[in-house]
Amino acid sequence: MILSEVKDYSQILKGLGLIKNKARESKMRLLTNFFPEQKSQNQWIEDRRLKIAVSEHSMILVLADDYADRLFYVSSEAINLTTMIESVHENSAKPIVIEHITNRGGFELDAVSKSRVLLRYSRSGVLPYITPKQKSVETAGTDDILRIRKLLLEHFDKITDRIPSISEILSLGSKGGVIEVKENEEIKGFLIYELTGQSIHLRYWWTNPLYRNQGIGSSLMACFFQAGKDTSRQYLWVDKDNDNAIGCYEHYGFSPDGLSDYIQVIINP
Repeated sequence: MILSEVKDYSQILKGLGLIKNKARESKMRLLTNFFPEQKSQNQWIEDRRLKIAVSEHSMILVLADDYADRLFYVSSEAINLTTMIESVHENSAKPIVIEHITNRGGFELDAVSKSRVLLRYSRSGVLPYITPKQKSVETAGTDDILRIRKLLLEHFDKITDRIPSISEILSLGSKGGVIEVKENEEIKGFLIYELTGQSIHLRYWWTNPLYRNQGIGSSLMACFFQAGKDTSRQYLWVDKDNDNAIGCYEHYGFSPDGLSDYIQVIINP
């Protein structure tokens, strides 16, 4: 199997159409963890980070990150898909990360050596009342956005937390989606969000452990809800074992909506 660089989004749409037609012809359930989001995926193409392979039954997309290769698939045949994934693994020097968002269970591989489960929490309706913020929240400028990315790499899992690339986080920042609390040039907390249509996605929310219980996190959350005041749904993903974070989100009215993200990592021997 040969992976080739994606030059144009039409390559993805063509492969997607081919596999969907094959699934209909064979009356097989489509297996996929790929959801077309042309705007963000065009950024991957512009950055020359996305490769593709298409067979009769499966399409594989591989996104190159700094610390892992992220694999997306669309397939009408599980055995063919497994063979293609194993081929990617054999030819990659980095860990392979496969995510499967479902309400039924994850797509499992024998070679998986690490796994993690995220739960989607969401809320809708009237936004919660939050005590007026105690800290000054600012929209991060370019220099601070790059500093925040370094903090993401230091305090989040480099492989499973899908840390945005420099171009991705700068794009989010250009839309006002990277906010911070800063004192004496020290970033004490930040929040990153993404507005899409009638939804707002809380991607990262962090407070320096040295400055917890000082109103930093709640100040950031107040600004997040203000940014999403015209949306009909607010959502986020949280590790199923992170009871502290889950408690914080439930405090703000978020609850699980039934979707799970099974993150599976294949580590090279």
